[in-house]
Amino acid sequence: MADETQEPRRHGVWVALLLVPILYTLSIGPAHYFIRRTDKGVRPYVRAYTPVIWLHDHTSLEKPLERYLQWWGALVH
Repeated sequence: MADETQEPRRHGVWVALLLVPILYTLSIGPAHYFIRRTDKGVRPYVRAYTPVIWLHDHTSLEKPLERYLQWWGALVH
């Protein structure tokens, strides 16, 4: 019985471990929109998204991230 009650918890942990990094990475879009819309400084933005910026600069995610940010940036205009 103890194994049955722990099974949903295990699934929840794995889902969280997968979703949190994905949602964090995708949250750069709304943050980009907010920064462009409010003309706030970019220093906290850069500090908060340094790992995503690194992914942009050092992996094959460069083009998809650029397109994603361009899409969010287009919402400002």
